[in-house]
Amino acid sequence: MDKNTRFRINLSIRELEVEGTEEFVREYAGRFEKVISLFASAQTFGPTTSTLSVTDKSKSQDQTAQQDIPEIFGEYFQKYRKEISDVDKVLVAAYYTQMQDEKNEFSTATANKHLKSMGIKVANASVAVKSHINSKRIFPTIKGKYRVSIEGIDYLNGLLVS
Repeated sequence: MDKNTRFRINLSIRELEVEGTEEFVREYAGRFEKVISLFASAQTFGPTTSTLSVTDKSKSQDQTAQQDIPEIFGEYFQKYRKEISDVDKVLVAAYYTQMQDEKNEFSTATANKHLKSMGIKVANASVAVKSHINSKRIFPTIKGKYRVSIEGIDYLNGLLVS
């Protein structure tokens, strides 16, 4: 039985992953050289243009509030409208936490900790994360860790103060 091999590139969430037999991965690794060079030549790293789609979707991601993430959560949170729901506040905190993490992941507890640091109490942050998972704005990576999806980033863009 052939042993599975994984070829993975992250470059701060512009992920590219191929998994299969070593022969299969080698075949695809050669095909992705151009994509890899596009990733490497990009001006900023982060989820703002994490698709190579030629649609307007990637253009809308360029305006995301992650472009200049401040070190203090409160400054980042100010970029969003005041009337957003508690569920959306969790998404904002989750994305901020993810962008501060070297693995580009977040835990519910850490995101909720950022909200609490501003005196924002949400009824159940875990339920909010599950709600965003159901709407495909967040996806799980490993047990207890999550990542905000491209759809989530686009959704956050719509919550920004104009």
